[in-house]
Amino acid sequence: MLLSLAMIVRDEEEMLPGCLTSVQTAVDEIVIVDTGSSDRSVEIAEGFGARVLHTPWRGDFSAARNLGLAAVKGRWILVMDADERFEGDPGRLRRQLAKTRAVAMEVPIRNEIGDGRLDVHSALRLFRHLPGVRFERRLHEQIFPSLMSVTNGGRIDKAPFSLLHLGYHASVVERKGKRARNLELAQQEVAAQPFDPFAAFNLGIEYTAQGDPESGIAEFRRARALTGSPQPWQSRLYKTEAQSLYHLNRFDEALEVIGEALSFFPEYTDLYFLRGVALDAVGDTAGAEAALRKCLHLGPARTPPYDGVDPLLGGGGAATALGGLLMREGRLAEALQLLRSATLEAPGFMPAVQALVDCSLLAGDGVEALLAEQPPDPLEVGAALFRAKRYDLALQAFTAGEQQHPDLPPDHFLAKAVAALRAGDPEAAAEAVAQAGQGALASPRAYVVDLVQYARGSVERGELAERYAPEHAIWRDIPSDGDNAEI
Repeated sequence: MLLSLAMIVRDEEEMLPGCLTSVQTAVDEIVIVDTGSSDRSVEIAEGFGARVLHTPWRGDFSAARNLGLAAVKGRWILVMDADERFEGDPGRLRRQLAKTRAVAMEVPIRNEIGDGRLDVHSALRLFRHLPGVRFERRLHEQIFPSLMSVTNGGRIDKAPFSLLHLGYHASVVERKGKRARNLELAQQEVAAQPFDPFAAFNLGIEYTAQGDPESGIAEFRRARALTGSPQPWQSRLYKTEAQSLYHLNRFDEALEVIGEALSFFPEYTDLYFLRGVALDAVGDTAGAEAALRKCLHLGPARTPPYDGVDPLLGGGGAATALGGLLMREGRLAEALQLLRSATLEAPGFMPAVQALVDCSLLAGDGVEALLAEQPPDPLEVGAALFRAKRYDLALQAFTAGEQQHPDLPPDHFLAKAVAALRAGDPEAAAEAVAQAGQGALASPRAYVVDLVQYARGSVERGELAERYAPEHAIWRDIPSDGDNAEI
């Protein structure tokens, strides 16, 4: 048997089918350790032919993983989670495994973090099935130390596939309570190994994810103090510490951390991006421009060796930031060129669309010129024009988008109705509400209907006051003097 899939699962009926469907043709067996599911996870796993082992959850990922390692029969082991998807050619993977002399393979993990953004790192998820190879650590479990000990430093190749990780979406994290669980495990790990820099780093990551950047920074600095020569995983440490300092408006400290980091990780594009935005924040426009152009020169950072890579920062993200800087400097032609390239490279990346729309308006271009570019999508252009408070132009873009997308949801037409009201056209707003139909959520639809009726003089301010609390969003669109003026 060539390849076994080993997983641990608990209450993953939503994610598990997609995971197993993506990988089932690549592996010879599936072994799942279930840690106490109360949903259909076990039934689903067995439906894919998996062998399911049962164990209670003991707050230790490595302990659960090692039960699976002891049960598999393949010469190679692939480790996945239910919220991951195999992306690659199963045949190519199996051919490579059959002939390689490597003891393990680094697998690129593409983490979807929402809004079209990715965080990319590599991990040892594929390794030979050897006696004595075991996972270590309660949280962010590691196979590398054990594998290197058993094989006396065997060769590691790069895997011919990647894994798409869906579990960092905010809704998934919140629903599963991952942050609270991970913080507790990270604290336990530090208590057990107080002088371990990797444990301090993981605790810093969890504090940061919980919205406590000060505690995160303290742990990152402790991790750096405990480390001799910087390790590859510390590329993410430096990046996250610098990001935290930047968001706390401690720009000089962020620049100091970035400078130290670049002496160890000189081609880590993400650090140059952070240097660029931090220099811009302290008024060093020339330095910021140079740093952002360096990002475009380097392109997306490689993983390995770097961890926590955002591919956009070597392309569309850097072009957007640089375009915004040039726009503020009045260099509109250069800015437009960069921003158009950003929307081409990263379709759907709304910061690029918004910057392109803002720059086009400054340059005096009409909405027709914006709509002639594909991408961006006319609906994205409309949303950006709406945010720019150019409601008349937003209506044109929304109408153009409707021609390309005939089956738009009711919420689109409610947004169009609000744009029409703010453009001073209550009749167009009423038409948009009618297009939304009854499929729209009752509360938003009622709110927009009331706005339309107020603008058309069919309802008085006092009547609205009886239906809506003073803090309701409707009052943003109602003149404070109570006159039935155009909105």
